[in-house]
Amino acid sequence: MNHLPKPISYNGTNRCSPSVPGTMNNREESENDRAIIVRLNSNWRIIECRDAIQWILQRKAGMRHGEPRWDARCYCRTRQGLMRRVRELAGECDSAGLAIIDLFPDFMEGGQ
Repeated sequence: MNHLPKPISYNGTNRCSPSVPGTMNNREESENDRAIIVRLNSNWRIIECRDAIQWILQRKAGMRHGEPRWDARCYCRTRQGLMRRVRELAGECDSAGLAIIDLFPDFMEGGQ
């Protein structure tokens, strides 16, 4: 049984639409953050920071106002560093989500 959420497709611009219906939000802890890149499993996701200078690995951390709240666990500017932290922290990840990370550039240039 596959209980992992469907990953978000990376579109090459570091911006994707979440698989969650509703209004997009600029708060990085929000379930509907506009910068969600990929959901790795039901408790972990990767977003792009609001200044587009790094990727943020986040873990689901309870609820706020009836919506899941996400906490940053690490900040990475390189794909290699991000993958290392995903392997260390996130546990079992959806293979499609990991494949999306492979599409990331080697280095987050920032401010794009």
